[in-house]
Amino acid sequence: MRRVIIPKTGPGTPGPLLLTRSPRGRMLLMARQPDGTIGCWDVASGEELWRVTDDSISFSLTVVRLPQGRTLLASGGEDGVCRWDALTGEPLPGNLCPDRTIWSVASGTVHDGRSILVGAGHDHLVYRWDAMTGEPLGTPLSGHGFCVKSVEVITLPDGSTMIASGGEDAAVRRWEAISGAPFGAPLNGHEGQVLSLASVTLADGRILLASADSDGVIRRWDAITGEPIGRPIHTGAWAFQFAVIIAAEGPCLLAAGGDRLIRRIDLLTGALIGDPIPGVGVAAARALDGSTMIATSAYCGDITVQPLH
Repeated sequence: MRRVIIPKTGPGTPGPLLLTRSPRGRMLLMARQPDGTIGCWDVASGEELWRVTDDSISFSLTVVRLPQGRTLLASGGEDGVCRWDALTGEPLPGNLCPDRTIWSVASGTVHDGRSILVGAGHDHLVYRWDAMTGEPLGTPLSGHGFCVKSVEVITLPDGSTMIASGGEDAAVRRWEAISGAPFGAPLNGHEGQVLSLASVTLADGRILLASADSDGVIRRWDAITGEPIGRPIHTGAWAFQFAVIIAAEGPCLLAAGGDRLIRRIDLLTGALIGDPIPGVGVAAARALDGSTMIATSAYCGDITVQPLH
């Protein structure tokens, strides 16, 4: 695909962004714009497909894939969680957790085929919902001493589902998605707030969980055993947005940092790959032709989508 530039709307910096493939294989970019809207663009043409008002003032976006083939976009922000049809922008009724701040959202599927949404609450709780109906899945999960800043949903080899959460208490906690029971002990080692989480399945079957804190340290863990993988990665700048890709050299992490640079990190070795890319936001997805597309947003600038070389 060619390089496409999405002009920002209004003064300021674009907010969270993501790339995804539609059920028919079309690459879509979704992003919060400085004018308080969320838009969706066709990456191949740069055409804007829809735009909605962001009532939640979102900090995080996630795509939800429903069993029937429908795709949703969900946002977490200052007024809970909002949901839209990802292809049309049609809203689903009702904010989830209205009047509560949700710092991060993530989605996944549980063993009975249902799609779930998970939210990181400012009130130190982890929330779970049925992604389609918006109904809560049990009581919120309590364990973090302070507000929860990041969440990730992980499908395990036995078909069960894990939730990982990171908080201001510097801990990464793991939970069984359905029962809400703790999954092992907390993962300790960070000293700052755990702001970002991402996971990837390795070639040997292990699931790697990456976590980044407000001190600019990225740690890697075996998601199931909780054992650390390699040494901490010191970037010097806190990372507030992650994207994971499977490149020719193996799994890589794209980390957008507070110094307005995006670092590409080999998740197996912890080594930096190439020079940092200027930008304050990052997203990535695999195109139908097997290439990896990357979206980056510039500080007070536009969003660029292009193949990652």
